[in-house]
Amino acid sequence: VGGGGGGSTITQQLVKNGEADAYVATRNPERAAYADTSAEALTYWDVALYFRKGDTRFAHIRSMQDLAGMQIGSLNGNGWSRKNLVGMQVQYVNKMNLLPKMLLLGRIDVIPDNPYVMRNLLRQEPGAASIDEVLPGFLREGMYLHAGKHSALRRQLPELDTVLRKMKQDGSWQRIHDQYK
Repeated sequence: VGGGGGGSTITQQLVKNGEADAYVATRNPERAAYADTSAEALTYWDVALYFRKGDTRFAHIRSMQDLAGMQIGSLNGNGWSRKNLVGMQVQYVNKMNLLPKMLLLGRIDVIPDNPYVMRNLLRQEPGAASIDEVLPGFLREGMYLHAGKHSALRRQLPELDTVLRKMKQDGSWQRIHDQYK
């Protein structure tokens, strides 16, 4: 199983070609063509905005359209970016660790991405103290298990959905998420 940051294009290709079983990502029609998807979200994809400290443009962001005209950085293969940043100036990179460096160098203005992913990445970035985060709260999308149509794992998706529903009902699913804030 692969994943992280919306299912990398490499992992997606491996599942599509039958060389890997599954990955975790948002839903989209392209993925449905080669993978069966869990009915229940395994996790969710919150989007926070990362920008250089002191950049006052981010104090009043109310929608993604407020980012129009800015240079946006994102990971190649990020389905959320492809869906939500249509028509915007997006620079895609193949390695996530390049984004904070580009931000600090002024090559991009903002990185809209998942706080769990970015906070972990910024722990390894020497210039992280110069980067601010704002979590607008209006951006949340479910992340689902996509099991390749060739994979035996896809037959277990109903069982996984049952377990996830029970975890959500008893509160354990949220308690797990709360540990990563």
